[in-house]
Formats: sequence, structure tokens, C-alpha cells
Amino acid sequence: MRTPALRRRHRVLAACAMISAVTLGTVAASSASATAGGHTPPEPPGNAGPAIGYHPTDDAPDDLNAANDTYAACMREHGRAVFPTFHAAKDSGGGISFIVKVRVPRGEKPDLNSGAFKKAFDACKGPLEKAGVTFPKQGFPQPPRHPGKPGIPEQPHAKKAALSI
Repeated sequence: MRTPALRRRHRVLAACAMISAVTLGTVAASSASATAGGHTPPEPPGNAGPAIGYHPTDDAPDDLNAANDTYAACMREHGRAVFPTFHAAKDSGGGISFIVKVRVPRGEKPDLNSGAFKKAFDACKGPLEKAGVTFPKQGFPQPPRHPGKPGIPEQPHAKKAALSI
């Protein structure tokens, strides 16, 4: 009676091995074709924001977090209440994560590409660049708006909702 159970186990293991081999072969073929000479990566979608880069220094993440504090104080001195913040954290494996946030108070519609914002940002971004942050030349994407209240949508794609009690 043990023989059929062993045969079944071998078939299951063989099936798993075959699926793994096919999957790995597909991944290897995809990565090989993606890195083949002359391959051009696809264009990002039209609504994608420009990339903000981070190249951690030897002092990361502490230098970036200190630079963000200096940058935030400078932005406030220049009259900006809404601006991106930049933070880094080290995980238990030694990897460094990079986090960019924009906190927008409800009802505010900041323009991160206005002349006043750009002037303040250009005056304040130096410490962040020293800490390894790179910025796009074409400006920042606009942060999303808050969703509307039922019956009063703030976003063009929001539908009116009827409120019934």
C-alpha cells in the first residue's frame, strides 16, 4: 500500500519541479530579452510623475533625516506650508528605504510648480542634495485632491452620492 502513496508523492514533486523550471525559464528569458542590446524600455504613462532619486551616502539614513529638518524649516521661512518631505530608514537587514510624502490640509490646493514654490524649493533643497536626493528638472507632480463629501465631489471623476438616513 505504501507504493501508490510514494508514486503519488513523486508525481506531485515532479509536477512542482516542472512548474518551477518553466517559471524560471520564462523569467530568465524575459530578463534576457529586456537587457538585450538595443532594447528601449517603454515610456511611462502620461500621468506618471517625474522621478525623485536617492543615492544613500555613508551616513544614511541619519544625514537625510537631518537634511529634511533643515529643508522643512527653510521652506516654512519662505512661507510654504505644503511641501514634500523626505525620510529614510534602515531595516534590520541593512537596507535603506526612502519615503517621500506631501501632507495637504483638507481644502488646500497647493501648486508645487508655481513660481513661489520653485523659488523657495530652489533656495532650500541644498541639504537634501548633499544627503543624496536628486530632483527632476521638470518639477513635481500635483498631489491628489481629497475625495469629496457625499453630494459635493471635489474630484472630477467622483460621482454624486445621495445621503439617506
